[in-house]
Amino acid sequence: MVDGAFDRDLGYLDLFFTKLEAHARTLGPGAQAELLRLLAEERTRWPEIRRLLSGGAAQPTAAQSGPAASKTSPAPQGLTVGSLIGEGRAPPRG
Repeated sequence: MVDGAFDRDLGYLDLFFTKLEAHARTLGPGAQAELLRLLAEERTRWPEIRRLLSGGAAQPTAAQSGPAASKTSPAPQGLTVGSLIGEGRAPPRG
């Protein structure tokens, strides 16, 4: 695992998840169920993350290997990162 560089951090992460699970049990039924579900999903990812950190090869997921993997989806319209308007130019109307 990259010479154990992440062992301590991953140990803290596991402890943090355990504390979150304990706290979830003090919440109302809806919030408790949702938080426990999210944490369970997250815990299923960490063994693969640890394997990759240890030098394991990436394995394709169902989403990457299915027929839809070769298709690209169009970029969402109207969403940008940062301004596309140069200084001194008026913003488009519409």
